[in-house]
Amino acid sequence: MTPTSASPVQPPVLPDQEELILRLLSDTPLLKDTPDHLLQVVNVLESYGLVLDAYSKNLVDQGEQQMLNPFPVFRFFHEGFNLKRLWTHLMGDRINFEYAEYCQKAMFWHGTGGLDAYLDTPEFAEACQRIIKRKSARDPLLALNNRLYPDFAPEAIRSLTTIYCLGLFWRVMSDIFVDLARRYAIKEVTCVNDVVHHIRDGLVAAAGSPIEYKVTIGGEEIWVLPPRRVSRSWWMWRCPTWRPFSSAACPSLERCRTTPRPGRFHRTSVISSTAPFTPTRFRAWVRAFPPASACRTCTATCPRN
Repeated sequence: MTPTSASPVQPPVLPDQEELILRLLSDTPLLKDTPDHLLQVVNVLESYGLVLDAYSKNLVDQGEQQMLNPFPVFRFFHEGFNLKRLWTHLMGDRINFEYAEYCQKAMFWHGTGGLDAYLDTPEFAEACQRIIKRKSARDPLLALNNRLYPDFAPEAIRSLTTIYCLGLFWRVMSDIFVDLARRYAIKEVTCVNDVVHHIRDGLVAAAGSPIEYKVTIGGEEIWVLPPRRVSRSWWMWRCPTWRPFSSAACPSLERCRTTPRPGRFHRTSVISSTAPFTPTRFRAWVRAFPPASACRTCTATCPRN
């Protein structure tokens, strides 16, 4: 039997940066519109949506149930605790909730734009003191710690607020991705551009959704992010000009993209979440990506090829 030699794989021919920018700004998808590419995109985003659903439920539950908990060892059991779930948790047969926390920590330390501006206000500081006072009445350890380190508890509340906001944003993204798969199944999404428009329209529809956060401590409801704040939404947070994803969306996407993953290329963020997203900054963002040869995940079977 004569052995057959594999044909050499030709490197992909990519457009230059200016053409990429032009296509992106003119509503032209970068991915070639084929049935196979469409199927891959929909399936990947659907699976991502299922994971984000679990992440969102867990982060929101943490925000509601783990306020100033010094030992939140059961924070991943938002569906309830039993011995079977404990065993599967210890064996690692579960969703990696720790990665959601990694994203939150990166988002927390790098800043969240308009959200940070509110968290620096006297109103938020007053809400923190009310929570600390209520919790300290039943927790002598917290009362002692607050006297020794008065900045510790407010910082913990600030971090938990970021956790809750990230959970709300991932709730939106999960619903968008799962609904995308539903529309694809009934032939409402038939091309790659339909995917782009579905996600865009979903984000626009969610833009007016307020970011509100309250906790119940000792029978008292305390607003951490009160609803009366003007222009607090997914895309705007008390900003005089429209800034896309200035509070929750852009920071979370930026931190997910820059959070190191084993075997994946990661880079330093070049977009400040507090600056307007202009075409000039968009070009800087595009140019920050490495060439295909520098990405360790690019192969001949990569959908981008």
